Amino acid sequence: MTIEQQAEKLNELIANVSSEKHYWFFRSMGGIYFKEFYEEGYIAIGYDEILLRDLEDLPEKDNSAREMIKARLKSKRPDFTPNKIATAAGQIIKFYRSVNVGDFVMVPSSESKSYAFGIVTTNMFEDSSEHGFERCPFAKRRKVKWLKIFNRCQLDPKLLLALGNQQTLSSIDDYSLFIDRKINNLYAKGDKSYLVIRVNQDNGLSWDDFYFITDLGDLFKFVSQQGGIAVDLTKIEMKINVQSPGDILLIANGGDAYLLIIAFIALLCLLPGGKVNLWKIQFESKGLGCLLNQIVDAVNKFLNEQQERKLRLQERTKNLKIEQINENQIFESESEIRALPSSLEEIEDDNEQTE
Repeated sequence: MTIEQQAEKLNELIANVSSEKHYWFFRSMGGIYFKEFYEEGYIAIGYDEILLRDLEDLPEKDNSAREMIKARLKSKRPDFTPNKIATAAGQIIKFYRSVNVGDFVMVPSSESKSYAFGIVTTNMFEDSSEHGFERCPFAKRRKVKWLKIFNRCQLDPKLLLALGNQQTLSSIDDYSLFIDRKINNLYAKGDKSYLVIRVNQDNGLSWDDFYFITDLGDLFKFVSQQGGIAVDLTKIEMKINVQSPGDILLIANGGDAYLLIIAFIALLCLLPGGKVNLWKIQFESKGLGCLLNQIVDAVNKFLNEQQERKLRLQERTKNLKIEQINENQIFESESEIRALPSSLEEIEDDNEQTE
């Protein structure tokens, strides 16, 4: 297999995140309905005076459609101010027309202590059944498959700044980078591929800690020599969030994504609990078994021949508190659930431990 064929095969392992998808922040009535949204897999918007059949009969132009919704709301809700009517009409149209299947949605819990991240899986539908006491009464709904849930302190401060909008539904497309890299460790989007190394050390970083990057570079070069896989470090762009905790972001052009796969395998060998043995079994059927074994063997040879460097790398990894990564992510698409807590009690326990 030529170097080009090897690179192409490795590039296929990175999951793609579509650039066409949108990102939405959706409130849960101050967290009142967060538990129900999360556990039953949906989001919902109010103003039940407007039914699905009303929305289906609207004109195509959003301005005309909004005026019709405003007129209907005004006749049904005389207690609404003109400003509230205009806001409600805009929110309903947006929920019905702008949100698409496959879009990401982010929902806060009570007091915004936690945030659930998910993917919209259905068009808007109407649930006219009896909802019962203390249950969400809103009929206009969309199903959501939840991917991950985070404590507030785990999110980037720049993303948190975007969440001050008080409307029920608001676009956060401009902050998609921060969401993508929280959900994925290794992914491609547009013409770039990304590997996220999450540093959880909260006591500040020393000068010596940053030599971890240099050590990774030396490892790449050794793998290149041993395996005949071209590794050109100048093709990897790096961004470091110097805040701690923070992210180290390795970025490669689409055709050079295989470089990040090598880095990914190297991290699996370094981090406690990395189970690179699974690769040898699961990729045999894809014709990549030998290639991945070759990379793993080169990484292990590098570490075994240089015990001092191995210990130093492991110590720096431990000091940085780099988050454990899961090789199974290679097999998952962005629409699959990853280690999602089964109950809000688990979420609350995790939050307490994080704090």
